[in-house]
Amino acid sequence: MDNKDYAVIKDYSEFSGMTISEIEHRISNFKELTRNEWNDFPYKTFHEKTFNFYKESKNYIFDLLSAGYEKEALINKLNYFNPFILLSLKIHPGKKFIDFGGGLGLMCEIACELGKEATYLDIPGQVFEFAKWRFRKYNIPIKMICSSPVNPLLSDNFDIIFSDAVFEHLVDPEGTAEILCAHINPGGLFILLVDLSGYTTEMPMHRNIDIQKIHQIIENKGLVNIQGKNTFCSIWKNE
Repeated sequence: MDNKDYAVIKDYSEFSGMTISEIEHRISNFKELTRNEWNDFPYKTFHEKTFNFYKESKNYIFDLLSAGYEKEALINKLNYFNPFILLSLKIHPGKKFIDFGGGLGLMCEIACELGKEATYLDIPGQVFEFAKWRFRKYNIPIKMICSSPVNPLLSDNFDIIFSDAVFEHLVDPEGTAEILCAHINPGGLFILLVDLSGYTTEMPMHRNIDIQKIHQIIENKGLVNIQGKNTFCSIWKNE
């Protein structure tokens, strides 16, 4: 496994009882595994499959582990996309941070290290349980919200809402954008990264996203674009 730490993969081995070599093998084949699992699901419509897939999948976590094997990998990815993402988290005076679709939980850990009060939100399933296990293992004070795959269960407002590679999986991305914007405090940020590659036979669980439509919704809710309008990586402020 070369000279990288692969800390999260080692944690998943402890969590799951799988060997490192088996995890590496599944990571190498995650596209085939998730594609076959998606296509074999006993649900007919995209809505039905989306509602159930991420709760029940045994292989989707290997997609996340392929890129999220350690915090440094996530930091490098975000800085490659836009160095202002992490800088904006660091300099923003607001404390209340939420990762919408928190996945493995690494972004919440980074936010905590930057002095934020982090909240993790995701839907039920193996990914949620693994993140919860890691937070407990390392005694990281992160609030967790187990949400609905259709309607985000938010009862609080936040200074920073972050979401990375989530909207292309949602049943209702437009409606979700409206809901999230309504929960950003004045002066708060909305940092949104979306995979715009859309549906392919290799990744059939992805949907086509009209990013211009999503961004128009965000603007209509009163947010002002700081960077990246109509691109996959954008930053908005609720002025």
